[in-house]
Amino acid sequence: MTASRGLSGEMQVVLPASKSRLAEKEVERLRELLSDEADWQSIFYLSRQHKVFPRVSGHLSEKKGSSLLLTLPTDRIFLLAF
Repeated sequence: MTASRGLSGEMQVVLPASKSRLAEKEVERLRELLSDEADWQSIFYLSRQHKVFPRVSGHLSEKKGSSLLLTLPTDRIFLLAF
């Protein structure tokens, strides 16, 4: 995952996913970011640290049919529970 605008790729996932609603443009951007090698541990750590884990994990779960969560390696799925 590449950094852009001075933000890590992981933070680029956490920031929009912490919003109450995502625009289709944001969903497409998340798909792009998550198609790269995502550091899921950092994504979930950052979302917990910034106290937006429920919203971030909720958005990623809601988008399962849209291929957002499908990029999550099955051996990492346990991170969603912690």
